[in-house]
Amino acid sequence: FAFSGARCAARLEPPVSRAVVVLKDGGERRYARVLGELLATASAGWLASDDVLVPAPASPAAVRRRGFDHAADLARALGRITGNATCSLLRATPGADQRALGREERFANRASAFQLAEPRGLGGPVAVPARVVLVDDVLTTGATLDAAARVLRAAGVPEVRALAVARACERVT
Repeated sequence: FAFSGARCAARLEPPVSRAVVVLKDGGERRYARVLGELLATASAGWLASDDVLVPAPASPAAVRRRGFDHAADLARALGRITGNATCSLLRATPGADQRALGREERFANRASAFQLAEPRGLGGPVAVPARVVLVDDVLTTGATLDAAARVLRAAGVPEVRALAVARACERVT
């Protein structure tokens, strides 16, 4: 992986799995705060005060369908709790939905899934942060977070970590 470490707040099982679905597909954006609290607890002692939180952006189709980017909501909620800066450094390119894909297909689908975006969230000119913590809802194979970390590393970010609400523990073949 292009990220140096990862933490997940919980396993992808009830009640956390239900909260993720309600946020992501049910449009209940208030759940970002609850899940942000889980992320804050999981990252205690691991997240430094100068780490920059970067959401792993949803695909353009997912944002159109939902009307919002759930990972951005999670990153902002976590930033409000921890005091860390949040910055949208990435934008997603169109791609297939990951949920129906196997492990190898997920990595292939994500290989060029992200590009650098005009930084939003830090205010003013943005220097390359010493460490970025990618924020996402679910870590399954790591393909999404790996692809995002590769773009950030290529842009000069020395260290990228990953933080997800839940870890999918079923084997994806």
